[in-house]
Amino acid sequence: MKPIKIGKVREFQDGEIKLFKFFAKPIAVWRKGEDFIAYENACLHMRAQLLSAGFCNSEKLTCPWHGWQYNLVTGSCLTKEGLYLKRFAVSVENDEVIVDLSNLIQ
Repeated sequence: MKPIKIGKVREFQDGEIKLFKFFAKPIAVWRKGEDFIAYENACLHMRAQLLSAGFCNSEKLTCPWHGWQYNLVTGSCLTKEGLYLKRFAVSVENDEVIVDLSNLIQ
């Protein structure tokens, strides 16, 4: 699968979350400082949408359905040890933010 350009760096403010859907897969991309983090936007418990578009200034995320919690920086589940959100590689090339759905980090 070819990496997907999702926008320019300047189009993401620090702390901002943007939502995308690629090949029926919900993806959330979060800018934290100079870093971009992309996750499949689904809780590991019941597949509920975890993130909404907007801003997140906390590293702790709680699923709105049943309260499962995650560390947004690492993707680790704080409710059930050893579980991780599906995280995808993100790169920046020539001011373009690129998500590689074929490169699963976790």
